[in-house]
Amino acid sequence: MDVYQGKDVEGQKCIAYPKHNGLNQKWSVVYVKDAPKAPTQGYDKTYGFYINRPFVLVSQLPMNYVGSRNGSYMRLRAQRSAEKDQQWFFDQKSKTLKSVRAKNLSMHVAGGLPAMVYTTTSRWMQIMYMRGEFLTNTKGRVLQVRGSHDNENE
Repeated sequence: MDVYQGKDVEGQKCIAYPKHNGLNQKWSVVYVKDAPKAPTQGYDKTYGFYINRPFVLVSQLPMNYVGSRNGSYMRLRAQRSAEKDQQWFFDQKSKTLKSVRAKNLSMHVAGGLPAMVYTTTSRWMQIMYMRGEFLTNTKGRVLQVRGSHDNENE
């Protein structure tokens, strides 16, 4: 088995390929009971989030609306402290931002498309990093407010 193009990134394809002895073809077997446990709390420096700690995403546009789950889409909404559709948490296992309301759903940011909340797949459009003030996926695409409109439900 070969890691496609030798790219060591989460979500990269694994393929069948002729043997060439590259690192992208070498594997180890680690039995589950011997595998290190993923942390369930603390700060993940790689991704820029505290693990399993609920948060809201506050837009820096003047109205400071928050990113809220509205069905399958993300929308700007006035912040309501008890509203679980506005709360997210970083899941260390899937490396995604999951909805507090629906823990099987993760933020899904693909280029040029509306931000969505979708069944967790841990593909590139769901693996998110906090880079300074930018929420960025593995391909460098950032979450933005479409048209920079600072209106509720945008």
